[in-house]
Amino acid sequence: MALAALPLMAKAEGAMREFDCVAARYCTETGDCVPSDRAILFRLEPQNIDQDGAGTYLISYGDVTTEAHQTGAIGPILWAEGANDKQSLMPLSEGRLLWHRLDLAKAPESRVIFLNCEVTR
Repeated sequence: MALAALPLMAKAEGAMREFDCVAARYCTETGDCVPSDRAILFRLEPQNIDQDGAGTYLISYGDVTTEAHQTGAIGPILWAEGANDKQSLMPLSEGRLLWHRLDLAKAPESRVIFLNCEVTR
């Protein structure tokens, strides 16, 4: 799969994409990491996108569904679950994504999650 075809890119005609992922490693902002095998399914449903795939999506995972914005053909995708939350998905390589979660509720606290993913739809 070429870099331009990474899972973050959805076709401009509006096809929903599903990414079946395993969170291989969780890391804190200090660089402490622990291995994982947690499964997570992301769904991206295009709402208003341009021919390159940039634009607005609905992103769903677990019990979360919220608006997300993809800034270019291959990402990143940016969203929030609330006022004190910032999240992003960025491609690392073929089938590998980086999920960054930033919690600003108290002192800034972040998690970096390395994902191994397959496009299933």
